[in-house]
Amino acid sequence: MFKKIIFGLFTVLLTVVPFLFTWFNTELFELPKMTAVYLLAVALAATWLLDMVVNRRIIFRPTPLDLPILLFLLSQIISTILSLHPPTSLFGYYGRFNGGLLSIISYIIIFYTAVNYLTKADFFRLLRASLVSAALISLWGVLEHFGHSFSCLLVNQERVLSGAASIGEVFNVDCWVQDVQARVYASFGQPNWLAVYLITLIPLNLHFIIQDTKQKKYRSLAFLWVTAVLMPCALFFTYSRSGVLGLLVSLFFFLIGLIFIHRSPKKAFSPPVIIFIFTAIVLAFLCRATYLSDLASPVGAQEQSELIVRNEITDSADIRLIVWRGALDVWKRYPLFGSGVETFAYSYYLDRPVEHNYTSEWDFLYNKAHNELLNYLATTGLFGLLTYLSIWSVFGYLLLKALLNSHLESADKTVITALGAGLTAMFMANFFGFSTVVSNVLVFLFLAGLIIITQTPIPQKTKKAKTLVFWQYAAFAIIAASSLSCLHRLGNFYLADYNYRLGETYINLRQVEAGLTKIHQALKLNPLLDTAYNELANIYAQIAVSYAKQEAQPEQIAPFIARAETSLDSSLTLNSHHITSLKNAARAYTTLAQIDLSYLTKAQDVYSHALKLAPHDPKLNYNLAILFYNTNRRDEGKELLETITTYLKPNYLEARLFLASRAIEDEDFALAQKNYQYILDHLDPTNEQALTNIVIIATMSAQQN
Repeated sequence: MFKKIIFGLFTVLLTVVPFLFTWFNTELFELPKMTAVYLLAVALAATWLLDMVVNRRIIFRPTPLDLPILLFLLSQIISTILSLHPPTSLFGYYGRFNGGLLSIISYIIIFYTAVNYLTKADFFRLLRASLVSAALISLWGVLEHFGHSFSCLLVNQERVLSGAASIGEVFNVDCWVQDVQARVYASFGQPNWLAVYLITLIPLNLHFIIQDTKQKKYRSLAFLWVTAVLMPCALFFTYSRSGVLGLLVSLFFFLIGLIFIHRSPKKAFSPPVIIFIFTAIVLAFLCRATYLSDLASPVGAQEQSELIVRNEITDSADIRLIVWRGALDVWKRYPLFGSGVETFAYSYYLDRPVEHNYTSEWDFLYNKAHNELLNYLATTGLFGLLTYLSIWSVFGYLLLKALLNSHLESADKTVITALGAGLTAMFMANFFGFSTVVSNVLVFLFLAGLIIITQTPIPQKTKKAKTLVFWQYAAFAIIAASSLSCLHRLGNFYLADYNYRLGETYINLRQVEAGLTKIHQALKLNPLLDTAYNELANIYAQIAVSYAKQEAQPEQIAPFIARAETSLDSSLTLNSHHITSLKNAARAYTTLAQIDLSYLTKAQDVYSHALKLAPHDPKLNYNLAILFYNTNRRDEGKELLETITTYLKPNYLEARLFLASRAIEDEDFALAQKNYQYILDHLDPTNEQALTNIVIIATMSAQQN
């Protein structure tokens, strides 16, 4: 019974989780997937423990990966304890979720449950089931490219069911802000994430084509060949360079493995392999041609490349090199255990290279190093990176050992090669990106698969049922209570995010009272949600200012000011490392300053603290400069603005306009003219303020002379 339950849970993990996304959370894709993985990990662990209690025996199968996994887990625990912000390290960066200590523990539970319960036949059935999901998700992506997304059907289902719209009217891509036709992502939310999923499974699809061709399983072959068309098409429509590179690496790895297994290139390049490669090449040209034919869309590849040339859009490769350099600098500050699991968004900004300000993504929040290895190095130090690499190294050793094992069947060696090819492709793609929920699930399941295939099968012991004794009932109660507690906390976490998102929606619709109620409900469910406190602070500050403008009585205004201050205190107490939260807190204080100018000092204090964490952030410097001017600290404000315009970000239009206008007030016409001329020459030749004021300055200068 326990084995069947565990197999069912793994089936859900591989076939359902990749599809999960919502349209009513702060993060639509990773949050529901991570929540499902947590739920399944709790269920797997509980089932495993109950089995041991019922059968009165320890169920644990040692593996060659035990030591590296244990050391890796130890590195994550130490890094969490020493973290800049332990809650973030424990739960993961809010908005990414994957990668925190709890998620790592969940993946390890998945690995060991698979190793201890799944047979080789079970594992192969799961792999085939995962290809069914991959085929459907690929179809989803292909249809997206041609303007029809299942996502929009789901998002607009209420309109369809109520009769307000037909299926044809909503079966489009209008529900997404992103141009999903240009770069598809199906249920993954980001083209590169979908690409990694596909390149990890494509070698397995080829393996089953080879095996089913030998065994003449024509029904399954028909499905596999359809999948062999859909998966590369969806991959090419993601327009992911790292994904295509990963595919090439995986196919090369797989072919080398086949040559090694068969000791003959001729046998390795069997008809199915040749047809598959030929199909992939043809699809690459056809899908690429289709993509080029759609360049009439607002942002096509041709237009994007022109924007890159004009420095309006910076090539992603150039941005990555800058971020990688910053990641190495973070590691130099925290060499052994890093800044803390998943704290890159906090630690990077102290070391953020100035060159980042010269890119088109200068105002983006980078919460990952966009390189899995450098991300581990920066956040978990040398110990974390080496233990992470030790898992991959032992996997490589075990894979090579299996291929050299003369007692292992050729079919088993082929599937092992496919697993290795898939993980190699993922490793390559993540070198230019980072792992996600589904990719980490596949990593730990593939690691388990290698053990399942190569190790001696687990003996299935059958014992006569024994009467349960007191200690077993007590154990049942403890396991049940612990599991329910975990599920309760997980439910609260998810519902808190749902209420928070709903509160934001109400507020955007100007239903402030309903929005505040939902945000307070979110905080009751998850008191650690510091971003919600920021939201409350800004709303209460705006309400207070609104009452003040209506000349309300002080006793009417005071409660809202107090609530804003309390919310700000809670936010800053929970997390004083998050640059975005600090900016929002300063904004709330600035709003309150419309009632009481003393709040400008508090806003300055918050900005000053933020600048200690992110000294090269142009926007922080700019906002603090404005505050300095507003509090008669003009020299300090001018110094910050000149630092921005000469060093941090010379093309910061707003900073130059503000500096020039203040220079006119100070009768420093030379400085004003210099900045206006720079704007006209390099930034915006049609800028009305610059065109008007430069004429005025010239007239005034002529009159003085």
